[in-house]
Amino acid sequence: MNSKIFKYNDGFGDVYGDPAEIDYRMAKASDFEDMTVIDKWLDIPRNDDGTVDEAKVTDADKRNFMEACHRILPMIRAGFEVKEFDKTTGEGMTMDGLLLLYASYLEWKLDVKKNTEPPPAAVTPMDLVEISSGTLMEPLTPPRASRPTSAFMDSISTSGGARASRVPSSTGRSSISTP
Repeated sequence: MNSKIFKYNDGFGDVYGDPAEIDYRMAKASDFEDMTVIDKWLDIPRNDDGTVDEAKVTDADKRNFMEACHRILPMIRAGFEVKEFDKTTGEGMTMDGLLLLYASYLEWKLDVKKNTEPPPAAVTPMDLVEISSGTLMEPLTPPRASRPTSAFMDSISTSGGARASRVPSSTGRSSISTP
């Protein structure tokens, strides 16, 4: 299997996703959300070691954190094309399963980035024309992909928020522990 294809469980079985398509669908789904506000809501008080500062976390912080998670869930669901949880059948992916899936995806993307060397610069026909005419231009490099918001990553990857262990199980019933 291509290491640049993300394998995950959609609540019904294992599927494969093209990261570019996942990112596009998530970005498209976020068009009507104010991500600055959501990021702010996810930023809960922390100690120097990254753990949640329980003494400083207010009830409003907890409500805002949960509201932010609920606003992010449709984006995650759209990005991964995951069906809604059906409370009558128990099928589909729950809220914590979706957050775990997203945390696993972000972790996977960072691992791929760390373990992948940049591809050699491609030579286009226009480059050959410029080289033969004696004018050599600097090669263009693609823009770097942006990292996920630090507040969200911190909130789901440290003891202060949901704790992700890895990819959801084949049953789709993984759990995330919250403080």
